[in-house]
Amino acid sequence: DVFRMPMLPKGFTKLANLRHLRSNVSMGMPVDLGMLTSLQTLPAIDLDNHSWGGRASELGNLHNLTRELKLVGFRDAGIIEDLKKVKLGTKERIEKLVLTFHSNSATPENMNGE
Repeated sequence: DVFRMPMLPKGFTKLANLRHLRSNVSMGMPVDLGMLTSLQTLPAIDLDNHSWGGRASELGNLHNLTRELKLVGFRDAGIIEDLKKVKLGTKERIEKLVLTFHSNSATPENMNGE
């Protein structure tokens, strides 16, 4: 059995000063997550879990992320294009970036964009 994290409550993006969003399981990308510009920590994000409705490009507005960012998935080539727009290399506070590819996912060689 796979445990799915319950959906975040509607209106959670109104918590503009929210700094930490934690979970013991990975979660899909929530719609409008990028509005939480004060976020510093996130649980692992499963980019293949589309049930949450968000896009990988939501990470672009999260300039305060610190320490570690874990991204899982990459089955959809569109995710790679979204992540190129995010410019993960400009996230100066992220010390460790963990990318976990599924066996039939795109490869790191396909992610050469900034």
